[in-house]
Amino acid sequence: MSQASIRIVVGLSLLVAGLVVAGEIRGQETPAKDFFSVPQIDLSDEAELQTVVDREPGEYLGHPTTVLLEDGRTLIIVYPKGHGRGAIVMKRSTDGGRTWSERLTTPESWATSVEVPTIYRTVDKAGKKRLIMFSGLYPIRQAVSEDDGATWSELAPIGDYGGIVACASFERLKNGDYMALFHDDGRFLQKQPPPKGTKPKFVVYKILSSDGGLTWGNPIAIATHDEAHLCEPGLIRSPDGKQLAVLLRENARKFHSFVIFSDDEGETWTKPRELPAELTGDRHTAKYLGVDNHFLFISFRDNLKGSPTYGDWVAWIGLYDDIVQGKPGLARIRLMDNTKGADCAYPAVDVLPDGKILTTTYGHWTKDEMPYIVSVRLDAKALSEGIVLGQVLSFDPGSDRWTAKPPQLDWKQMPTLNDPRGFAGQFVGVTGNRLLLYGGTNFPETPVWAGGTKGWYRDAYVLDKPDGAWRKLGVLDDARPVGYGISLPTADGKILCIGGADAKKHYDSVFVLGLDGDKLTTTDLPKLPEPCAYTAGAILGGKVYIAGGIDRPDATRGMRTFWSLDLAKPETGWQELPTWPGRGRMLATVAVVGEHLYLTGGCDLTSDVDGKPLRLYLRDTFRYSPTGGWQKLADAPVGIVAAPTPALTIGDHVVIFGGDDSTSLGFKPPEKHPGFPANVYAYDTKTDRWSRIGTAPFVPVATPLVKWLDGFVVASGEIRPGVRTREVWLVKPHE
Repeated sequence: MSQASIRIVVGLSLLVAGLVVAGEIRGQETPAKDFFSVPQIDLSDEAELQTVVDREPGEYLGHPTTVLLEDGRTLIIVYPKGHGRGAIVMKRSTDGGRTWSERLTTPESWATSVEVPTIYRTVDKAGKKRLIMFSGLYPIRQAVSEDDGATWSELAPIGDYGGIVACASFERLKNGDYMALFHDDGRFLQKQPPPKGTKPKFVVYKILSSDGGLTWGNPIAIATHDEAHLCEPGLIRSPDGKQLAVLLRENARKFHSFVIFSDDEGETWTKPRELPAELTGDRHTAKYLGVDNHFLFISFRDNLKGSPTYGDWVAWIGLYDDIVQGKPGLARIRLMDNTKGADCAYPAVDVLPDGKILTTTYGHWTKDEMPYIVSVRLDAKALSEGIVLGQVLSFDPGSDRWTAKPPQLDWKQMPTLNDPRGFAGQFVGVTGNRLLLYGGTNFPETPVWAGGTKGWYRDAYVLDKPDGAWRKLGVLDDARPVGYGISLPTADGKILCIGGADAKKHYDSVFVLGLDGDKLTTTDLPKLPEPCAYTAGAILGGKVYIAGGIDRPDATRGMRTFWSLDLAKPETGWQELPTWPGRGRMLATVAVVGEHLYLTGGCDLTSDVDGKPLRLYLRDTFRYSPTGGWQKLADAPVGIVAAPTPALTIGDHVVIFGGDDSTSLGFKPPEKHPGFPANVYAYDTKTDRWSRIGTAPFVPVATPLVKWLDGFVVASGEIRPGVRTREVWLVKPHE
C-alpha cells in the first residue's frame, strides 16, 4: 500500500457520549468542557505503519519502555509478562525498530518484578554512560548496565521507599544531576501500608541522583490535589530549556489531566492546573519533532469520558506554548484502536535521526486476544509540516509529501450598514453592480433574553460602490416575505428571492428583485410546492435547487424536500426530486463545485416534553449530481447551522465559515454569550476530506454569501443569539 490515508474521524466539538447519533448532535446536552477543537486523524487501519514487536498467544504482554542509543539505530525495550506485575522481558533492535531480536537473557531477579519497568540512559559527571532500569512498588529497585545493555546487574533497592510506575519520567538537570519522577497513593511508599480503610492520597514525588543514577536520594513531594488523583508524571522541558512541565494522569476520573511547571530545575512547582480535553489521558510521553524543538508529539491513552477514541492509543500534536497557555494544540491522532476497555498505551516515543517517530506500546489490538506490543512509525517532518499548514488531508509516505494545501482567505471590512442594529435573515444580492439588502429581523427594543419581541422589516438598503455609503430605499408590499428565504443571482443581474417568512406565516413566494434607478422592482415566478423558510439553495446548470427548511413557524420537524426550477423554462414549474439519504433539515449549507451540488449540516427538529421544537445538530454531508443522484460523503467536523450560504468555493474546495456548532448553546448568562464560533472549514471534493483552515474575523449566522466585485460579501447578520451586527465584510481567496 503506497499511500497512508489520514482520515478525520471525530468532529472538532462533538466528542461527548450520547450526543452523536447517526450524524446528529443533541446540542442542548453538550458539556462545553469536553469538546475537542482540533482536527482528529485516524491512523488505526494503516497496517504499513505498524510493526509487531512481541506477541505470544495466551500471554499478556504490556507496558513497554524503550531507550534509543547514541548511534540512532539501536533500541532496547523492556516490558512485563503480565499487567504491570510479571517477569521483565527485554529485546533489542539494531535498525531503528524495523526488526527486533528474540527475547534476551536477563538476570534472575528480573523475574520477580511486580510493577511496570522503565529504562533510561544516564551519563555521569565524569562522562560515564549507563543504562538504568527501574521496577517499582515497595521497594523501588533498579538494575544497571555499563555496556549498552549487553550485561545487567540484578535488581536492587534504591532506598527504603516504594512507588507506583517508578520511574515514569526522567530528566538530566542543568547541574548534571538526574531527576526521576513517580507517584504513590499511600500504599507503597513505606514498608508498612496504611491501615485498612484509609482514603488514598495520591502524591507525585521526585528523587535525585548526583552520580549518574547509581544512587538516589529520598522522595520529595512535588504535586498533590485535594480532589484529583494525580499520577504517572510525564515530563517535558521547554524548547529554550528554561522550564519543566509535567503532565499528570487524573485517576479519580473527575477532571481532565493536569499540568505543573517549574522554572528552577524542579526545586519548586506551580499548583496543578487542569489541561484541555485534547490532552486528557494516561501516561503522557512527549518528544519534540525534529532538531528545532518546535512541535511536540505526545503519546498517551485516551481516557476522556465520552470520547469516541476513549481507551485507544492516541497522540497530540502542538506547541509547548499551547500547554503553557492551556490551548488545545494543533491536531489529535488515533494511532491504534484498542478492542478491550482502556487497557493499552503506556507508550514509548523515540525520534530517529532519519526523521521518523517510533512510538511503541501494548494493547488489545486483536479482538478476544491478549495484548501484545506494537510500534507505529511516522514521518516527523512531514507530519509537523502538514499540521502547521492545516493539511489534515492525505499523506504519501513514499514521497514524504502532503497532497494539497487548503485555501486561505483574506478579509476586508466594507462600509457599515446605516441601520442602528443590523439584521438577520435578510435577502441580499447584487443588481446593476450595486449591493442590495432587503428585509430581515432584529430585536428593536428589548433583548430576546429579557423577553423582547422580534421585529420584521420590509425596508431595502443599497450600497452603490464599495467605498460609498449605504442608503435606505423604499419598502416592498405586504405580500412579500421579509426574511429567512434564499437570495441567489439571476443571469440578467438581479436577485432571485425564494421562500421566507414573516411574524405570522411562511411563504411559497418566488420573485425576482431588482432596481430601476432607486426604484425597487419585482417579477413573480412559479410558487414553491409548499411554503418554506430557513431553507438552503444554489444554482447548478441553469437550474435552481433548494433543500429542506421548515413549512410553518411552529414546525417540529425539518423538511426533507428537494425541489428544482429550470430558470430557462420557469413556466414548467418546480420539480420534486429524490431527496438525500439523511434526515430532514433546516439552515443547512449548500455549495456548487463543477457539476455537483453539495449539502452539509444544518439541523433537524424534534419536540421536547412540552411540544416545543428542539434542534438536532447534523454533520452529514452529501453530493448531488443531476445525472447520478445523491451520494453520502465524509461527515463535517462539526454540526454547522445557518452559516453564510451558498458557501464559498475555491478550486476543488468548499469553504465554510461562521455558523452555530452548538458549543455555546444555552450559554448563561445570555448577555455574556461569546458569539458564534470563528472556525473556517474546508472540504476537499477530490479527496473527501474536511480540515479546519483557520478562523474568521466576522462570523455571523442567518445571512447570505453574495458574489460581488472580486470577492464575496457578508452583509450584516446575527453574531450571537438575538444580537445583530451592522458590519459588512468582503472575503476572497488569498493570493
